[in-house]
Amino acid sequence: MRETAEAESTEDVEHFAGSVNANWNIMEGMVFDGTFGIDISNGTNVSFYPFGWNVDNFSSYNTDGIRWFGDRNNREVTGDFKLSYDTNITDDFTSTLTAGAQGFLSQNVYHGGNGDGFPGPGLEVASAGADQSTSESWVRVVNAGGYFQEQVGYQDWAFVTVGARFDANSAFGSEFATATYPRAGLSVIPSDLFEWDNQIVSSLRLRGAWGRAGLQPGAFDKFTTFVPRPSEVGPGLAPGNLGNQALKPEVTDEIEFGANIGLWNDRVALDINYFNRSTTDALVARQFPVTGGFTRTQLDNIGQLDASGVEVTMNGSVYNSANLSVNVFANTAYLDQVVTDLGGAPPLKTGGSYPRYRNFLIEGESPGAFLGAILDPTMTIPLNLSRDCSEPSRAQALEYFSEPRGLADFDVIPIGCAGGAAEYLMQYIGKPDPDFAGSFGADIDFLGDFSLTTNFEYKFGNFHAQDLTGAFRQANATIGRNVPGTARVGSVLLNPASTAEQRLDAALEWANEYRALAPMSGMNQIWTSDFIRWREVSLSYRLPQDMLERWGVRNATATVGGRNVKLFMFGDYRGIDPEINPSANCTGGGVSCNFLTSTEAFGVPVPRRFTFSLRVGF
Repeated sequence: MRETAEAESTEDVEHFAGSVNANWNIMEGMVFDGTFGIDISNGTNVSFYPFGWNVDNFSSYNTDGIRWFGDRNNREVTGDFKLSYDTNITDDFTSTLTAGAQGFLSQNVYHGGNGDGFPGPGLEVASAGADQSTSESWVRVVNAGGYFQEQVGYQDWAFVTVGARFDANSAFGSEFATATYPRAGLSVIPSDLFEWDNQIVSSLRLRGAWGRAGLQPGAFDKFTTFVPRPSEVGPGLAPGNLGNQALKPEVTDEIEFGANIGLWNDRVALDINYFNRSTTDALVARQFPVTGGFTRTQLDNIGQLDASGVEVTMNGSVYNSANLSVNVFANTAYLDQVVTDLGGAPPLKTGGSYPRYRNFLIEGESPGAFLGAILDPTMTIPLNLSRDCSEPSRAQALEYFSEPRGLADFDVIPIGCAGGAAEYLMQYIGKPDPDFAGSFGADIDFLGDFSLTTNFEYKFGNFHAQDLTGAFRQANATIGRNVPGTARVGSVLLNPASTAEQRLDAALEWANEYRALAPMSGMNQIWTSDFIRWREVSLSYRLPQDMLERWGVRNATATVGGRNVKLFMFGDYRGIDPEINPSANCTGGGVSCNFLTSTEAFGVPVPRRFTFSLRVGF
């Protein structure tokens, strides 16, 4: 702990956002509206381990110090222009026509580097390091599109909508020009048509829609690229990205049916929505034959992902009086999604070649499904003592443990052990997305000037997360296997005073609870991870008006609040926080980012934060 406190990590961000809007009433019912906006973020980050930071001589990582630095400048320029025309076609029919264009330019520039191996204490710049490296990148993406929409209404209770969007993007390949995304919808309001006088259902709206949307590839995925490589005889180039000039966006078609229901004079609002969607030409990082020299995966349009689900939202007033009002809300969403086609490709691993990321795309399973090693459940003693994948008898196991053994002296027997890693590492363990996710909370006004707001978020139902950070702690010998359980079973195995029975029991506990990491990646590190998180709570007080008038203030509100106040875990998850994920730092796009989910690794828990604010109006 003392050594960790020696490290420093800082980040400074400057942010500016602004927009200009103008509209022109050309004629009755016809309005032209234009908005231009710009958003600029400039950030610098530094991570620094000083010379001799391992003050307790425990850590061995860059003990002579290392400093990383980075400067990222991001600029987003947007333009949105539309023309709308409202008119009455007849006494019964109305028309609302909208047409416009949108575009954005996104530019990201990064400069960074690091230096390690300082010659002595007191040096705190990267250029003082014995080994130095730099990094620089520049990315610009241009997207432009046009759209139109026509809505025809009949007597203000039935509405038909049709429209389309046309997109062009600089990331599209040369063999693909533009994308077209049509949509259509129907909405009827029975409570406005009939002489509606229902005491329970005070209003009712039914709707259905079909639409298409797309996701563009990364800015440089279409290009064949080479990367620089140093060598003893001089600099050179090596194959980088294979390139694909036929790249196009992945396309999602979705159909929805829903209802908006008002209950008890609209004191309660209920929104129910069913959807079914199918994604084709899915963007997937695909491995092509390496004999061509390009060993990296290439983003390609293959596969199909199907999903369906139900979303329900409710909010309403529970109690309302002069001194107390209570409003509550709750929502939940059920999701069932599956990979239905990979275009003939075998199961595709996400997260690049790193073996400890265990998310896969596999036909018939949820996107990002966890695959890994599982102990052979048909065996009572799944210990690979003879290294031939055969289960020992109890007598053989007791004979083996008749003398002290280390954890590295034996291994376990997973399903498919005899078939090798190609088989035993591909056992299905669980899916990384929950069946149900949602939130609930309340807004309470009391004593005239006080307001209390709180909300909780949850995920549950066949929901798994990988505690990769914990797997390192429980199974990696170089960091001391520093969890109590691993230390305990390891000490029993090495203790000359323990019996063979005790050593065998310790070995079985090791196999069933703690064995992890390569070559048994996935074993004892993927757990059910249902949770409820107390996401936010705040208490506000509006200062009395007579007090403010003496100071020339129109209004003032003081608020104290907390975010990520408490995490309640259900199931057997052992990690720190199931919402940590390494893809939060992923910038490459494609399969490595899109489907690398529910893996706790290389991060810190979601921070608990408490704030106090005072807002004053003049």
